[in-house]
Amino acid sequence: MKTTLLISLFVIFKSITCFSQVQGEIKDEQQYGQKPPGAIPELYQPRFSFLKGIEFNDLAFSSDRMELCYTIIDTSAKHSFIYYLKNINGNWTKPELAYFIPNNGSGNLPQFSPDGKRFSYTYNGDLWSSIKKNSKWIMAEKLPEPVCSKEYECGFSFAQSGSIYFASSGRSEGKGRCDIYYSKLNHNQFELPQNIGNLNTDASECVVSVSPDEKYIVFTRFLLKNGQNATDLYISFRNQDGEWTLAQKLGPLINSVGVNNNPVFSSDGKYFFFCQIFNTASGNYEINRYWVSTFMFHDLGESSLAPMK
Repeated sequence: MKTTLLISLFVIFKSITCFSQVQGEIKDEQQYGQKPPGAIPELYQPRFSFLKGIEFNDLAFSSDRMELCYTIIDTSAKHSFIYYLKNINGNWTKPELAYFIPNNGSGNLPQFSPDGKRFSYTYNGDLWSSIKKNSKWIMAEKLPEPVCSKEYECGFSFAQSGSIYFASSGRSEGKGRCDIYYSKLNHNQFELPQNIGNLNTDASECVVSVSPDEKYIVFTRFLLKNGQNATDLYISFRNQDGEWTLAQKLGPLINSVGVNNNPVFSSDGKYFFFCQIFNTASGNYEINRYWVSTFMFHDLGESSLAPMK
């Protein structure tokens, strides 16, 4: 009798769990515009009507997936412009230049922080940020020192804690042309950035994304491929001592023979986005955008953190 009851409870629990997973996948499909991937990367081609017929980059969702930004490159102006829209009652508003971004909406790498309180992007070698007040974004401003400096800052990523990981070149403690740094948010102030030594080499580590829970971090590293400048994606895991492991190159499911960049974790940490770029025979380039479940990294992380024999 007890065994039968336990089996029945287990079946009910599994049914509820499976139902919740299916409901979550349906919601994600609606919000991301595509059925979510598994542990094998899939092309990300969202079925949003506002994206039809345009060449966009840097698609970024807010933590509740009710706001969205993307960039469009204006080749004549040699700038990228950030467009913004909201989901109201299940419908997306018309995309418009982000009203909270100065310089006519110019910028790159737009991101919403995992806690939903900050929107940030890069512009002319600096990091810019806007804070939400009374449900509206205020005009963005350049992040102050010690994050921004007189040198060059580029790729960045915010964690759920509010701390920032970013790349910077020209700093006295740097190892290479561009290094990855970490600055902890303490009482709404960023502390002095720390060079993350295990991630950096005498090459150039540039665009970076950290998982919201800061368990792993993915970034680009410059290298030569067939005599051409290119980037591959590398990953590092935080160990039990809070230190980052030596970075390891991601495998062929992520890194192609071309340029591999634009690593981004979703704000809930469930998905990882990246791009592969190839030169075409016509002299142009082709951009393929992918996404994958972060379950892909779990086994890799366990082996990376295993005690050395």
